Amino acid sequence: MSTLIRHELGYREPVEPGEAMARTIDWLLANRPEPGGEIERQVADPFEYDAEDELVARWRAAREAFGRRTRRCRAGPPVPPSEEARRGVERRFGTAGKP
Repeated sequence: MSTLIRHELGYREPVEPGEAMARTIDWLLANRPEPGGEIERQVADPFEYDAEDELVARWRAAREAFGRRTRRCRAGPPVPPSEEARRGVERRFGTAGKP
């Protein structure tokens, strides 16, 4: 919603976004469509819950194996490549002297 609508009409979200997402997830988990059933056929997007559960389990295992060493990136201006990296690209792709 725009700031104008919120200011002029006093609009407020009935449920905070994080809480809305949590409620939605809880509902979807409690009301899973029957695999291959009518709902899945209607949306033409069969969902493989077992495959997703396996994917999530593997993701969590990988994250545990690597630890929490990832760092978050901050948006900012692009960093130009180092001279060494630029030369490597030129050698690999023959782009020396090209814009």
